[in-house]
Amino acid sequence: MSIIFTPKIPDHFTKSPKPTIARVNVETPIEKRDRRNSPVQNWTKETITKLAALRVLGVTPSQCSELLGRTISACNKATQYYGLLDDIEEKRAVLIQNVMAPQQPN
Repeated sequence: MSIIFTPKIPDHFTKSPKPTIARVNVETPIEKRDRRNSPVQNWTKETITKLAALRVLGVTPSQCSELLGRTISACNKATQYYGLLDDIEEKRAVLIQNVMAPQQPN
């Protein structure tokens, strides 16, 4: 009796051809990124205000990440963690109101 499973269904009943097994070179291991040694960039008040100001102006998170030198997910998480979403919406509403309000003559 064998411990190894052998299927009882003949090969001609399968619709697709047998899958090929990818061969991996065991001698050269895949290098993984070691996150333990990566430098941590803390969010300062200046970068938080820059991020909020950029988002108020309608800059996308991917563009903010390029300008601030952070990742996209870091910028998104910072806006949520520091509660910037409400401030961004309020300041955008003020900017839109200033544009849409009729200007008074001097």
